[in-house]
Amino acid sequence: MKAVDAGLVANGVTDNTMRLNDILRMLPAQGHKTLVFPRGHFAFTGVIDMVSDLTMPGTSGGVKHGTVFQMPRHRHGGLVIWYPIGGARGYDGMHDVTWRHIAFFGEHSADLMPMQTIYQPLIHARNIVFDHCVFDMVQRSFGHALDVDGSTGVTVTHSTVIGSTDRGQTFKEVFQMDVAALGASGYYDRNTVFDSLPTTHMTIEHCRFLPLRDSHGRLLLPSAAPFGTHMAYAKTTDDSSYIRYGVFKDNYVEDPVSYEGAGTENSAVIHFDAADDITITGNTFVWTGETRQPSWAVAFYARSHRMVKPRGWHGVTITNNVFRGFAPRVGVFDLYREPDSVSDPGGATVGRITVRGNRFEGTPLRLALRWLGGYSSRFLVTYGRDVRGSDNVVDGVIHLDGTSADIHTG
Repeated sequence: MKAVDAGLVANGVTDNTMRLNDILRMLPAQGHKTLVFPRGHFAFTGVIDMVSDLTMPGTSGGVKHGTVFQMPRHRHGGLVIWYPIGGARGYDGMHDVTWRHIAFFGEHSADLMPMQTIYQPLIHARNIVFDHCVFDMVQRSFGHALDVDGSTGVTVTHSTVIGSTDRGQTFKEVFQMDVAALGASGYYDRNTVFDSLPTTHMTIEHCRFLPLRDSHGRLLLPSAAPFGTHMAYAKTTDDSSYIRYGVFKDNYVEDPVSYEGAGTENSAVIHFDAADDITITGNTFVWTGETRQPSWAVAFYARSHRMVKPRGWHGVTITNNVFRGFAPRVGVFDLYREPDSVSDPGGATVGRITVRGNRFEGTPLRLALRWLGGYSSRFLVTYGRDVRGSDNVVDGVIHLDGTSADIHTG
């Protein structure tokens, strides 16, 4: 089905929400459906109610020349793209939805405040894909663009994120990997089930995270913090209670936002609270000198004594990344645990930790030497276990691990 033939208008002003929701309701319940959008600006307000087994392809070209989803021009507020749960539990809610070549766009004010946000909460969903999409100034203040709560098989690939809210908030990941808990979601309906189900198998790959710049290339806002979560809602210390199998691969991140928040770990470019089996590999992180440096590159932590926490972490893989112009205020990789934050203190603190082949280009010599001399307090901090990486090098000459041998794991 073609969106324009079905009555949608691509002028950036007409509110298409009611018509789109009518179209989605009328689609056959069985079998996969495709709703094709041509080039143009399609405006919506309020809530779009999605359906399963649906592909929404647009026309490539980004905000200027492609298919754009936005609020009506100069209208202030927020749009929610909702994936109804219908009382589902487990990963049995909305499923098999693909967005392709769609640019989600929001206007901002003269003082760079987001005026139009587009928020997509995924709860109990599975197999949701964003392919060659754009997220341009749509992130909520104190929130996210994609809020993935208790879902599985969510993939963002070959997509671009531009700008950030940068308003001093702790909760700043543009793509959040979270659990199905009441405090975790910014939108829900009366049929939503909150059972602390963790998100698994979420992949961000081949994406770009770029700062907002003016027509002369001057930085206006840093890029968004790309991926992670900042709170744990697990009921038990069992592995099945925790976020796991997250992949951040082959992405480019330039001048990401930095904020201390509830602690320096929240200032890490990528940070997770109580998550296992997270892979961060093949990415390029760049600082041009136009933004504040973070405290850490990557942080895993368990802080709050009010919530059930795991005994430690396992399956953390940080390999073959490039950090260019990186000069963190504290250190590089941090696995942090407050003494009273773990409900079941038995067992190992960390296990299966692989930190290998990371390259640091243009890091100040004094910092590199500090990492080398204080390896377990500045470079790879694990608080209680001696874990060493391998083949991590600054400017091709300073071998931080002191050896190129195989990895030692905790």
